[in-house]
Amino acid sequence: MSSNRFGCAVVSVLAAAIVVPLFLNAVANHRLLTLRSTCVQHLRNISVVFEAYRESHSLSNYPPRLSAINWTSSSVTDLVCPGSRVQVGSTSSVDEWTDYIYIVDLSGRRAPDTPLLLCPPANHYGREGCLLYSDGFTRCMWQPEFDRLVDELYANTNLAIAVSETLTKRSEGRYRSRRCPGRG
Repeated sequence: MSSNRFGCAVVSVLAAAIVVPLFLNAVANHRLLTLRSTCVQHLRNISVVFEAYRESHSLSNYPPRLSAINWTSSSVTDLVCPGSRVQVGSTSSVDEWTDYIYIVDLSGRRAPDTPLLLCPPANHYGREGCLLYSDGFTRCMWQPEFDRLVDELYANTNLAIAVSETLTKRSEGRYRSRRCPGRG
């Protein structure tokens, strides 16, 4: 009788040892998917604000910096990825605290494959980054692919790259602002 109980206890422990890690992995994946979908929604909301700015100012290009837009209190929260630890409006200028990377094409001819905003993998547990393109299309990509894209963007001399000091510090200098060479 006691060996039967021992056998049942061993089977129960083994079953728990298999089920618990699977459950914890499912919870972690769910958290990442929720974070990604919320971040993508923030990027889409920002896209609507950009389009409204362009229409109200009769512009064909995007603003030179994020602070050029008059952000409402509801839209300003979209400038922080839900996975970030940045405090909304912790300083006066959006350009100082947002954790998105803003790509400005100063040539006035933005290529369709050039993203407008990037949300770095640091905001997504280091696994993936999200992109917003000028047509409102969003995409998420794994960190190695994201890093290759960032390297290509830094190599393009027609692009100015706006990164907040907060994000530059958090990324240990990986992401930094850059003005176009010879354009001031």
